[in-house]
Amino acid sequence: MSDMADRISTVLPGDKPLEGMTISHLGGAEYKVLSIRNGPPRVHSVDLGGPSCTCEDAEYNRDGAEVCAHVCKAMLVHDSYLDVESNMASVLMNMTATVDDHVQKAANAAEAAETALVQARDVQAGSAAEATDGGSESPASGSTSGQTETNDTDQALSTTEAWVDSQFTKPDLVEIEANERTVQGRSVMCVELDCDYDPQDAAHETWQGIMSSKDKVMWDGDSYVNYVPVPEVTEVFG
Repeated sequence: MSDMADRISTVLPGDKPLEGMTISHLGGAEYKVLSIRNGPPRVHSVDLGGPSCTCEDAEYNRDGAEVCAHVCKAMLVHDSYLDVESNMASVLMNMTATVDDHVQKAANAAEAAETALVQARDVQAGSAAEATDGGSESPASGSTSGQTETNDTDQALSTTEAWVDSQFTKPDLVEIEANERTVQGRSVMCVELDCDYDPQDAAHETWQGIMSSKDKVMWDGDSYVNYVPVPEVTEVFG
């Protein structure tokens, strides 16, 4: 018998004062005690907070600190119920802590996923912007190429004009301009020279002699003009 039972046996009469009773814990300090002692079965409510009991013994035969057998039975098992409740509370606290930990980890994972998604979108947007910038470079390159070609043509015209001025006494009768012509099956920018010298003028004969002596100067018999591809002008007239 436990220490509590030993102490109770000195208070209650009989050899086995706590037998014949079945106890049910309601919660906290409250119990129901089924007693099959001293007559038909009866159920008594016990509250260890008082302590108190609904039996006649507690009502009529106990004074002051004295307690009935039902209260004693509840007191005997109360510590074990407190241990169970304490253990359950500890288990629940641990479970709550575990759940909170999982919730926090899930929140952290969701935040990390959101951050990764934002970074991926930023990278994708940056790549798209680079692709757009790269695509816009082609017109710029084409523009640069066109500008270079224009500069070459202007230089070729200046070179031709300077040569005509230095070679002929009437350079104002030579019309110089740039036009596209087909040379060896492809379109090429050329400098055209249209001489308005009078065929009877000695200068006209001189002009024809000079033009025919230059291998890269071509003649268009339909329009009566000489022409030189722009890339060849420097070599011919430079």
